Amino acid sequence: MSRTEVLSAVKSGMTRLRLKGGASKESLYELLNGFVDASRSVVPRPGSRRLHTIPGTKGVCVFGGKYVVFASTVVASPSPDVIVEVLTHPVAGSTAQLAKIHFAKPFLGFLYVVAEWDDDPTIAYHYYLQSFGTWTADTPYPLGAVMQAQIANGYAYVAERLTSPDPVWVAKQPRTVAQKVEPTIENGYKYEVIAVYGTTPSSGVTEPTWPVIEGAVVIEETDGVPAVSIPPTDTGTGGNTTLPPNVGTRYDNMGGSDPRRNSAEQP
Repeated sequence: MSRTEVLSAVKSGMTRLRLKGGASKESLYELLNGFVDASRSVVPRPGSRRLHTIPGTKGVCVFGGKYVVFASTVVASPSPDVIVEVLTHPVAGSTAQLAKIHFAKPFLGFLYVVAEWDDDPTIAYHYYLQSFGTWTADTPYPLGAVMQAQIANGYAYVAERLTSPDPVWVAKQPRTVAQKVEPTIENGYKYEVIAVYGTTPSSGVTEPTWPVIEGAVVIEETDGVPAVSIPPTDTGTGGNTTLPPNVGTRYDNMGGSDPRRNSAEQP
């Protein structure tokens, strides 16, 4: 008659020796579907489950708690537990189809895949499938942001600007109405001078904190008076309908100061 004993750790490997009083609980006589790790803990060997063939896909692996299969074109996933990764041929415009997945396993947080295409069975290409956020509508993206389509198609997309860059902000630079300037650290907006004061208007000594909302107003620091950021007063039209009152200097002598007002707009 046998009985069950729970083993959490062992002090030796496999042994067939029988000690007086019965088998030792600190060693193993036989171990099936398991192994002993470096800490001498008994670990059950991982099992597997069958995944039915998904038409148009090749290979399978488990990553992030889901099954991952591979295709050369967009294939609808049959289940929330299955991710279809689209691989693109290294040659742009190629009509070759995915022929075989030689290797697919996690490596440093992402899937490392070796794939073969049907145009040349002697060459296998290596892929490192980094993941990116999914594009969403009405979302501001900074320059250089990388995203993928809502239905993955094997490509990643990098946010780039549509217009040429304007000069970046520099202290004590002459200012004129309609002049455009960008922050020294890009934030997705550029700013336009909408008013100047004094006989020789210029930028302040210290770069202001730029608002990141369209239509906001900035009055730059000058003569020791801190910069001021004023949010839009009419968000329905996307900007200020009237200018804010003058700030003035510590002497309240606008003839001796040169603050400017900048209006934010996206490039």
